[in-house]
Amino acid sequence: MIESVNVITKEAEIKYIHFTNLTTSLLKNRGFQFKELGTDHNFPIILATKKALISNAKKKLIIADAHGNENLSVYGLLSYLLTESLPLDQTVSLICCLNPTGHILRTRLDFDKLNSNRGYSEKDDHKSNATRAILANQYLIFDLAQDGLLTLHEDPDAGNAYIYTQDKDMAQEARELINKVVTPDLKIASKKQLYGLDVVDPNDKVFDNCVIIEGSNESLERWIYEKQGIKCFTGEIPGKLGVSPQTRINAHKALISAFIRQ
Repeated sequence: MIESVNVITKEAEIKYIHFTNLTTSLLKNRGFQFKELGTDHNFPIILATKKALISNAKKKLIIADAHGNENLSVYGLLSYLLTESLPLDQTVSLICCLNPTGHILRTRLDFDKLNSNRGYSEKDDHKSNATRAILANQYLIFDLAQDGLLTLHEDPDAGNAYIYTQDKDMAQEARELINKVVTPDLKIASKKQLYGLDVVDPNDKVFDNCVIIEGSNESLERWIYEKQGIKCFTGEIPGKLGVSPQTRINAHKALISAFIRQ
């Protein structure tokens, strides 16, 4: 699929295809329907939707694996699907892997060294395949996320969890969401820790310790909020050495569960 086998080996490609086949099978068994939004070097970017059984239902969208080195978010999503029942009164949509080549390479950026969570400004010509796929289907995305968007991320430098949102009016809901990941093994970050991590953009504002109000940038979440006023939450689960993979998977799962129930 990609000619540069020195970068993506055939073995890695086969593993990814096997992974997506298993994911698709699980979602199909749970009643999801599928749409290909685009491709990332021939690897499909898939939107999966399970429609509610009632009319005028809430619609929520969850996106995982925007950065390939944060791929435990996918496993948190799969863990949720395997162990919890989806509500019948909501239409839930998922993009399990926004950045296929980054997932394969285990890198933040994609094969073209572009960020799948950036490039939403009209003046920016350096758009990833994932960004182009979202833009090409933007009205569908807006519709399916109309009652909320949750994006699942990990911060490799953080030892505690935090969350981004787009407006101070959403801060309380954001705080309630991130509080759900707290366990004896995982805490939420303080304001001092966040500034120490240098995660705060000059346009951002730390609100209520672990909640960051995202400033003006070209992120997917900011673009959706500015276009439609949709509630957007970006969960940042700590990826620092010492935070076990299972703890991180459980945190993603808890965040998803809280968002669905919100």
